[in-house]
Amino acid sequence: MVIRIGTMFMGEVDSVGPQSIQTKFFVLGIPLMPLGSFYFTGPGRGIEIPIHGKSVLAGYTRLVLGLGALGLIIRLFVISSWHRDASDWAATAVAVVLAIASLFVLGNLGREEKARRTVLLARTGLAADPGVLPTHVRHDIEKDLRARLHAKELPLRPDALKARASGTIGGGPYRAGEAEIDPAAWGDVYAYARYAAVDDAAWKTALEPIWSNVVA
Repeated sequence: MVIRIGTMFMGEVDSVGPQSIQTKFFVLGIPLMPLGSFYFTGPGRGIEIPIHGKSVLAGYTRLVLGLGALGLIIRLFVISSWHRDASDWAATAVAVVLAIASLFVLGNLGREEKARRTVLLARTGLAADPGVLPTHVRHDIEKDLRARLHAKELPLRPDALKARASGTIGGGPYRAGEAEIDPAAWGDVYAYARYAAVDDAAWKTALEPIWSNVVA
């Protein structure tokens, strides 16, 4: 018997289109240990990120459920038909359903978050949660988004953008020379706020009002 030794990717989570997070596992017969996680932007293209707990958990869960279902299926055909009963079939059916569900349901984004990630994908080329990205990648994207907003003479302060998103025009949050926000620009505004919120908690309070204008 040949025992496989090497690596393999498992634990696909947070998929948006062709992009997802996956974890590379060391394999000695079966996957044993996570070596690193990656944000894949397409087949064979990815960015290394810190070990992603959700991806690791999904990988191990699918492995255990898959092996468990396979074992029960084999057991059904190995044991004598005289010893099989309804509970054997029921246990096997439940195990198979759980194994399939782990492949197609476990690790999926909720509908709301997936819509937000789709906006990030359209505006930045990455559907990743900015918080999982390496610092230099995140800062480069944030810099590009900041330049876009600056070119449109939009405010780069959370209080100002929150005020405009909430419809509370006037007062302190506004400064001379700041342009009105084109409805089509709210996606860029949301993307910038999402990236800025990783390092600046003040932006987190602006995310929901800004998002309400993206989907309006």
